[in-house]
Amino acid sequence: MNIGEKIFELRKKEGISQEEFGAGIGVSRQAVSKWENGETKPDIDKIKLISEKYNVSYEYLLDDTVEEIAANIEKKTDNEKEEKAKKEHKILKRILKIVLVVLIIYFIVFIYKLIMYVRIYLVANSFSEENFSVVQDLKTIDTENNRTTLLVSTIKINGQIINKMYLNNNGSNNRYPNIVKYVNTNTNENYTLTWDNEKNIYIYNEFSDINLDNIDNLPSDIVSSYYPNKVLNIIIFSLNPTIIVLPNGTQIFYSINNKTITNLNKVGLLESSVSKSITGDVGIGQYSYNYADWMLESNYKNPIEEYKDIIEKE
Repeated sequence: MNIGEKIFELRKKEGISQEEFGAGIGVSRQAVSKWENGETKPDIDKIKLISEKYNVSYEYLLDDTVEEIAANIEKKTDNEKEEKAKKEHKILKRILKIVLVVLIIYFIVFIYKLIMYVRIYLVANSFSEENFSVVQDLKTIDTENNRTTLLVSTIKINGQIINKMYLNNNGSNNRYPNIVKYVNTNTNENYTLTWDNEKNIYIYNEFSDINLDNIDNLPSDIVSSYYPNKVLNIIIFSLNPTIIVLPNGTQIFYSINNKTITNLNKVGLLESSVSKSITGDVGIGQYSYNYADWMLESNYKNPIEEYKDIIEKE
């Protein structure tokens, strides 16, 4: 093949027009056409440009007996494929590294949460429930009606709950709760104090039907209602990416409808919980745990004694 035929073959292999080929080496389309038709030949400078731009040798272009274009084109194509494969491999390696790092971090967090939940479980279930008092200051804040409800005080002695007291304050600005329900199985006391807004006194009802089941919870029950209490549940909670456990025992749980934060005290029992719904309602629970003897001797007051000056018996 002569140089014109080689230029034609080279241009076709590259998939470009005469005009594009000429623009690449600084000549017109007509000049390229004349080269390919054998009317003229490119000068030495243009041959050098063609050689460099399209990766063919001088010898191939100048010597009609050398037929190497196909090999050169294939070599160039192979090199391009190899470079592309290397780039894809590099990107894949980078992605795999990122995935591996994320999995390692996730595994570390899982192990950390698993240890935390096992610790919570062990503490909650090792608490002595023979003699204790639980002060449950459970506040449900209704943001629309500005209403607060409180549940206070459960005392257990020798395995038996002897005292339960329920205080309810529904949106009243009065410093006294609107309703006090009290049960003491040790003294057979069972009464309700109902606040009278007109008289500013409590009305005493000795024969009220009192249901205080909602404050029968023992410390481990209270903890397990917010934390996992079975092996499978512990694993599921630990795997859940929407739950965050902080070193101080704080747990933050995110769901579609609400966000809940719970805190543990120094010995691992539930100290407080706060939840906020998507509608803006907030619920707050606060708990304290004391041994019954200490509670009875120094802190506890029977409501009938505490409010004796403002009670009217029916």
